[in-house]
Amino acid sequence: MDLDLDNSSFSMAWSFINYTDQNVFLTGNAGTGKTTFLHQLKEKCPKKMAILAPTGVAAINAGGVTIHSFFQLPFGSFIPDEHPQWNNPNSKTFNKQSLFRNLRLRKKQRDIIRNLELLIIDEVSMVRADLLDAIDITLKGVRRNQHQPFGGVQVLFIGDLFQLPPVVREEDWSLLGKYYASPFFFDAQIIHQAPPVPITLQKIYRQKNDLHFISILNKIRFNNIEEQDLELLNKNVIDSIPKTDQRPITLTTHNRQADAINRQELAKLPGNTVNLTASVTDNFPEHTYPAEYTLELKEGAQVMFIKNEKGDDRRYYNGKIGRIKKIHRVKQMIEIECDQDIIELSPEQWDNIRYEYDEKNDEIQELKIGSFEQFPIRLAWAVTVHKSQGLTFEEAYIDLGHAFAPGQVYVALSRLTNLEGLHLLSPIQRHHIKTDERVLAYSTQQPAEEEISKYLIAQQEEYVKNLFINIYDLNDVCEEIRTHASSYGRKLIQNKKEAFDWAQNLLPTVFDIILASDKYTSYLKYHLFSSEEVDWQAVMHRNDRALPYFQGLIESNLVGQIVNQISKYKGQPLSNSYLKELDLLKTALEAKLEEIKFSKNLLYTLQEPNTLNEVLSKFFTLKNNFKAEAKPEAATPKKVKKEKISSEQITLTAFQDGKTIEEIAEERKLQINTIIRHLVNVYPAFRLHIDDLVEPNIRKQIVSLLHERDDWKNKELYEYLKGTATYNDIAASRKYYDTIMAQRKN
Repeated sequence: MDLDLDNSSFSMAWSFINYTDQNVFLTGNAGTGKTTFLHQLKEKCPKKMAILAPTGVAAINAGGVTIHSFFQLPFGSFIPDEHPQWNNPNSKTFNKQSLFRNLRLRKKQRDIIRNLELLIIDEVSMVRADLLDAIDITLKGVRRNQHQPFGGVQVLFIGDLFQLPPVVREEDWSLLGKYYASPFFFDAQIIHQAPPVPITLQKIYRQKNDLHFISILNKIRFNNIEEQDLELLNKNVIDSIPKTDQRPITLTTHNRQADAINRQELAKLPGNTVNLTASVTDNFPEHTYPAEYTLELKEGAQVMFIKNEKGDDRRYYNGKIGRIKKIHRVKQMIEIECDQDIIELSPEQWDNIRYEYDEKNDEIQELKIGSFEQFPIRLAWAVTVHKSQGLTFEEAYIDLGHAFAPGQVYVALSRLTNLEGLHLLSPIQRHHIKTDERVLAYSTQQPAEEEISKYLIAQQEEYVKNLFINIYDLNDVCEEIRTHASSYGRKLIQNKKEAFDWAQNLLPTVFDIILASDKYTSYLKYHLFSSEEVDWQAVMHRNDRALPYFQGLIESNLVGQIVNQISKYKGQPLSNSYLKELDLLKTALEAKLEEIKFSKNLLYTLQEPNTLNEVLSKFFTLKNNFKAEAKPEAATPKKVKKEKISSEQITLTAFQDGKTIEEIAEERKLQINTIIRHLVNVYPAFRLHIDDLVEPNIRKQIVSLLHERDDWKNKELYEYLKGTATYNDIAASRKYYDTIMAQRKN
């Protein structure tokens, strides 16, 4: 299903995510297209994003990774309390201090988090409130942004609170209950401080032709079903399942019931069982397998597809029922009969991914780290209600006599496309229908769509204003040039003194740009946000002068100089790493130039809001096209006699090329502590940040002590800190302190 932008709630959610920086909670009844929205967003949204889910299987199905693996969070309960008792490393509870003390994010992971623009959390109904607060604290810390929710990252929460709830044990809740009103995500402290915009998808696609059935499902959802509705549902009660070769699937409340039915029915079929084993490559943990590792099948077995076929002409979808006609082990193919058609099914592949930040193209990329290949089917005489979530059936037998969890009846019935396909194996009683009162209260207190629509217009205007101001905030790109200019002491290049002088000659232009950038962005902030009535003529006039000024400085005094320097060093010995640095600087400056040239269009759309979506779409297309076209400068050094390079320099070069400390240690057959010591010794250096060497909270502790008394010996500091810091931590922090103090004296 394509994105239905004629659907007002779809369109509104799409605009909030693509054209504002507001956090959004996207929800809706079963069958309203939440999964479709996610897939379309992943394909078309221009923002740098990551998709997370609370469980491994949910993450694989969403095309993302688990929350815990992305943030490297410990398993346990997060306590929003500063009390030192939560710092016990042997405890299954942790707070802010113990979280950051034990957080071991590699540089690549920090790069992803710092460059992230959109974080999507799928199946948020299963995400506990304390886990969400831990995510907020981690993002604020790693991104060094304590003032904005989630460290300034836009977050999209997707899920249906009336379906699967979060799992919380009694012993956990006895502690968490002191801090949280409920375990649901909406009772996280960060959500109370900054509530997301709630958007409910209203249009139902699954039961679109049965309005009466939709009405009953809504009543079950909100626990206000009437006696006549129960009577109508219970007219579908049958005494037993007819004995036929192919029958509708049975939905049960417990695993043992579903497994027993499938085993019994498989055993009734003639012939031998065929075992088909999955193929697993590289990193794909067993608990995340999206299908059974070993499929036990027979010809004649009733099966269900558990994946949508790719492409436009889909022959099968998630939940479609069929019967095995023939198993071809040699050909690796199964013939499945569905509605008198034969589908020749081959194994499908699921990928396990991790995210990586591509600095050259300023993109967060998916890197495949493992795969799972298996036929996308399972035995389908029966399945649990829990495992049926997300599936669609035209007909099913449903046994809800032992319904025990809130939302279980709703999930089961909402799998069906119509009331005619419902066959109940036991009557539905009123006590079977359970809805968590806290979910009900939260869901019925949401603003009307008209109010959200007005809010969208205001937020889009604010988003474009901030986008426009950020175009002229040139501090980051200038800081990259300053860092480059200060790192020549460690570079291995020919004519180092001449290259150093060249870099120093860039600095006057850099300082001019910083001063002009700060002055102009301050002007824009005042005139676009502080004034009651924006004087558009004055702002346009000022921008007409600013645009050529910045363009001239960047093009002639920076990009032109860097291009000449690249040309000069191209082909020289030991120049590869140097040329990469220069090319990264050139690319960053050229990207800024393209944005500055486009800035006039953003000003125009602020005065003509009806053009906003079109102009922003062009802006993001421009940025993405520029990334795609940017090519690294080729560096082909001549063959020369190798110079002896120090072990520390080899480590630094590998680190600057993007390898992690662990990868360098493995490659060089050295201890991790040795690699860290190498990097500490060469700090500061290009693309080597102090946070790569020591956790920020530990560094701040040590620097604070050095401020009080700078003659501490390393051993004294180590003993004073009682083992919370390593000797490498102390050495790195001391190096950082000495560097800062030297800069202040200069």
